[in-house]
Formats: sequence, structure tokens, C-alpha cells
Amino acid sequence: MKMKLWRTDLACLLPVTVNKALPSVMRERPEEVVFALCYMTLLTLIQLPFEKIGGYRVPTFLFKGKPSIYHAFFVSLMFAFSCSASCMTGREEYTKAVSFCRRLAIISILVSAVILMWVAALAGFRWVLTLA
Repeated sequence: MKMKLWRTDLACLLPVTVNKALPSVMRERPEEVVFALCYMTLLTLIQLPFEKIGGYRVPTFLFKGKPSIYHAFFVSLMFAFSCSASCMTGREEYTKAVSFCRRLAIISILVSAVILMWVAALAGFRWVLTLA
């Protein structure tokens, strides 16, 4: 009767190569990052103080008196959120549609980031002019 000998040293448990790629389960995909960023931004927008302009809520933090810019920011953020969510649901079945949705989500989050930076720059310039 043969007995199996088990190795008890820790060297057998360590990976052979150091620069081994992470398994696909542990890697963050772009649509997951976009989804998380949109989710956190939308939760933050809900908490900000707002004013009603034309029956719509507009945050007074950066978008005071600029409802159209806020709506453009909000629509691009929601578009990125929905594209990333649809990308995560159909990963394995619809690879072409997922890659298209991934591109749209990344473009939409970039558009919303540009809108936010533009509004912040305008508010910063307005603040500097009030100091002078």
C-alpha cells in the first residue's frame, strides 16, 4: 500500500512567478469604476442644499443660477451610470454591445467631469474677482 506524502513546507504554497497577473475576479473593470463613481456622485448630489428653479431642484453649491448646466451634468452622469450598469449585466453574453456601452460610459463620465471642472473654474474666477 502506497502512502501519499504531502509537502509541509511553505515554499510549495508560494507562487512560482512574482509578476503574475491577477485573476479576472479580482481585477477592477472600467465599468465598475464608472458605476461606483456615478453612484457616489449621485448620492452626494442628493445631500447638497438646493433651490427650486422652474420647479426643478438645482444645488446651490456650484450650480447656483445655472439650471441648464446642472441638468447637462446630471444627464451625462445618469447616462454613464446606466451604460455601466447595462455593461455589467451583459458581460458574458453580449460582448460587442458591452464594449460599446463601456465606451459610452467612459465618454459620459468624462463629459460630466469636464462640466464639473468648468463650473468649478467659473466659480473660482468669480470668487477671485470678488476679492479684488
